[in-house]
Amino acid sequence: MSLQQQFDVVSATSLLSVVDEKERALKKLIALLKDSDATLIIIEPTEKMCKEHVRELMVDLRTSWYYKGLLLWASAREGKAISSSLFNALEDVEVSHRYFLHEMVRVTYIKKCHG
Repeated sequence: MSLQQQFDVVSATSLLSVVDEKERALKKLIALLKDSDATLIIIEPTEKMCKEHVRELMVDLRTSWYYKGLLLWASAREGKAISSSLFNALEDVEVSHRYFLHEMVRVTYIKKCHG
């Protein structure tokens, strides 16, 4: 499928961890951005995303229900973390990262440097 439109915001969650050609997929996502005011948001597990780390957070019944979805995500994505070096190779974009859930999840924001 080929998208001919461009967008102000593009978001991809846990996509790069499952595609074979990660750099190519990332560049295609960036190409969907309209201009320098547009943002690509990538949400991916880090190398810390694993069942063991999630289980450490589950200290009682209440927290086990809270982290159940995260445990499923960890089971599916364990060992498939995206290295931040993938983003370092990009040109003509601004990249920033934020980490969540005890650094098991990285949210990467990408903006074109020029429209």
